[in-house]
Amino acid sequence: MPEINFDSTTFEPIGSFEILPVGEYTVIISGSEYKTTKPKEGRVASNYLSLTFTVVDGEAKGRKLFASLHIDNPNNDAKEIAKRTLSAICACIDTPRPKMTEEMHNKPLIVKVAIRAANGQFDAQNEIKAYKRVDGKPLTPSAANAVPATGKRPWEKK
Repeated sequence: MPEINFDSTTFEPIGSFEILPVGEYTVIISGSEYKTTKPKEGRVASNYLSLTFTVVDGEAKGRKLFASLHIDNPNNDAKEIAKRTLSAICACIDTPRPKMTEEMHNKPLIVKVAIRAANGQFDAQNEIKAYKRVDGKPLTPSAANAVPATGKRPWEKK
């Protein structure tokens, strides 16, 4: 057996896994990775972007929230929702064209948190329902306002 010589009384224990109350929380993206779903009956595996958000202030400081964005999915509706969600996140953190997910890390934004009721498979859990900028400015469609690499917007004459 490994020897650890650890005194647990010198550290504050990590809190419970109780769900957060409904409300708005200032967060940062503290982790991101691509994952693959497990194939189920009649379905194929697909990839998704898993984001970990960490609350940065208030009583919930340090607590984690999670979002799964199915941007590579055979279901077009799931793909559309994921891309629009990612667009909102990018607009909130002023990162319109990230090439790597790490470019989105450690930039504050506000999330609106709800509670998804328990069902036969899962306990009640938090769910992010909306994203806002910390400066309160409205989100604008980045594609409509951004100038593409060509220097011209699609509707502008060449």
